[in-house]
Amino acid sequence: MAANASAVNFLVGDLVFAQMTGYIPWPARLLDNSHERQAKVQFVLTQGIYKVTYAKLWPYNEQSKARFVTADTLAYEDFSDAMRESEQMCEGSKQKKWELDFVYELRRQRALLEVEPFFIQQVNQLRRTLTRQNQNYAAAQLAFQELLEMHQLSPLLMLRNKEAVDAIKELCRFKSRRLNDRYEAEHMRDLANYLVERMTSLFPENFHTPNFWDKYSALVAIYRRYTADIA
Repeated sequence: MAANASAVNFLVGDLVFAQMTGYIPWPARLLDNSHERQAKVQFVLTQGIYKVTYAKLWPYNEQSKARFVTADTLAYEDFSDAMRESEQMCEGSKQKKWELDFVYELRRQRALLEVEPFFIQQVNQLRRTLTRQNQNYAAAQLAFQELLEMHQLSPLLMLRNKEAVDAIKELCRFKSRRLNDRYEAEHMRDLANYLVERMTSLFPENFHTPNFWDKYSALVAIYRRYTADIA
């Protein structure tokens, strides 16, 4: 019996190559492997559901693709479309695994969230003390100092509090209506930029690109998609 001819080699939900008598091996999703001699599969693109012996099942991997995806088989338009759809499914599965692994890593930062109330308190202090109509630079500087000296800033804290992070980022462009406050306003912008640099440095280097904030927003969406409250 062939090495692949066993139920234990396949899991429900696996993408496989399956072959019906008279047809070329075709990408399919495995639906049921409870029978010891044959599995139930659903073929990609055609959506047909059939039972196929394990001897006619192969893993959907690079070795199988090198064997079954040839110039001749790709000449069949339906097979070519089925392979394109299968590759998109694989990419989607890889992305979902990465997202789940990412959320799992976030869970390991839960102990750092004890500073979250203080973080929000200080950001709200900045919102109150630095407005276009009213500025309390001494109070704002104290809030910035508290935030810059926090030792438990974390990616999880940033992802949970996008509105607070956006408020800090907005202060990087802070301006006062009072002309004689130019120096103080510039100092507030500098402090905001220092704090943003500190927060962005918490993320891996591959995120430190000109489109960091796009990536940050995408991570926030992933966090919110998988968990409403990670703590």
